[in-house]
Amino acid sequence: MVRRTYTAVDDPKDVQKLADGRWKVKLGARVLVTIEAGNTTLRHAVAIVDPLPAGFEAVNTKLANAERAAEGSNTSSWDYQNMRDNRAEVFSMQLREGTHVLAYTARATTPGVFVAAPAKAEEMYTPETFGRSTGETVVIE
Repeated sequence: MVRRTYTAVDDPKDVQKLADGRWKVKLGARVLVTIEAGNTTLRHAVAIVDPLPAGFEAVNTKLANAERAAEGSNTSSWDYQNMRDNRAEVFSMQLREGTHVLAYTARATTPGVFVAAPAKAEEMYTPETFGRSTGETVVIE
């Protein structure tokens, strides 16, 4: 099971889930992206990759001039994390059963209508063991 949600960081009105299932995000808003991945047994060499909608930019706190991440951003339980310009990635060599969370901060930088491709969790050396979230539409105004 893989599930993705978007939450406003600074003002609750900045991010709204519309009745038709699309996400509406205010231009310039910081967004807490949360990926929940659940597994029922011990898994090895697990990767979670979350493609960013084209109008988002991940906040990479490892850069010298980066802005601060939002409260709730948590990637410390993963063995390795990588924030790229088009996706967020985390890896764990051993993932116990249960629900595991990847939470990171993104900023809505470009107005428009964008597709958020599904987030994917998989065992890297057993790729037939995987899960995906739903794809979603993000409207940035």
